[in-house]
Amino acid sequence: MSFAKGELAGRAGLGGRDGLVTAAQLLHAECFDRVALETPSPSYEPRASCHCKDCCAVWIAWKTGDVTCIDLNSDPPSQSAERGDSAARAICHLHDGTALGGGSFLLVGRDDGELEIVPCPPRGPRPAPASTQPPPRPFHLGAWPVGEARELSAGFARGAEPPMGITALAAASWGERDTLDILVATRRPELYVIAATRGTLAIRKRRRMPGWIQWIMVDDDRVTCVSRGGDIVRFNREALVADDDHRRRRRPPARAEPRDAARRAAHKRSAVDGFHREPSAPAQRASPSELR
Repeated sequence: MSFAKGELAGRAGLGGRDGLVTAAQLLHAECFDRVALETPSPSYEPRASCHCKDCCAVWIAWKTGDVTCIDLNSDPPSQSAERGDSAARAICHLHDGTALGGGSFLLVGRDDGELEIVPCPPRGPRPAPASTQPPPRPFHLGAWPVGEARELSAGFARGAEPPMGITALAAASWGERDTLDILVATRRPELYVIAATRGTLAIRKRRRMPGWIQWIMVDDDRVTCVSRGGDIVRFNREALVADDDHRRRRRPPARAEPRDAARRAAHKRSAVDGFHREPSAPAQRASPSELR
């Protein structure tokens, strides 16, 4: 429904500040159509989301463990969901999955330390070819040794170590289609650099990080990790696997000092190598008669 200029303002009850709320409710009721989705949304809050312009789709990860895909190629949009046993905290869509054997994939990181690699069907204006590989199996990072290569369809089962939640995900192709670095941050806090080549995965490096990484941003030549505490760490491709783990530099505890400014300065001068001596009385300036 369209409204002529000034028509809403002329209606009764739409004047003043309260009238703005009434006008907004009227416009929403008469000018917008509700979009009905096939699958209802979970009752818990979402944890992460991502989108793909080539697929024309949006993915939402929920605390319930579900991962919802909203396909915007149809009218009305269609909705589907992947179920999970643990909360989905991080997701990342990979449109060109040549390094994983071909196809399009969705990477899902869960609270129990499980990395899922889910094939996506071809969709959108520029769809990726369908995967011809066997269905991937989950990888539990806590039990997966560094350097051990595994086929995508083999996965890695959970070990005896306590689960560690995955907090962030990203993928860096570095301009190469057949090679990919999957970056996985955990609560430990650590950053896993997983190399993918022709459907085979192996952990290249497990880096110690200064804090719980919440965001991973990938540029053409570097990776930026941001923790929940505000720590920012940047890597290029070579530095990702270098042997120099980043650890938080903690400030040494402050030493109690006298409040008076003069005594504080004397206190600092008198403390040498941990030995403290009381400051001596300040020197008195001699008068001119005493210098003769």
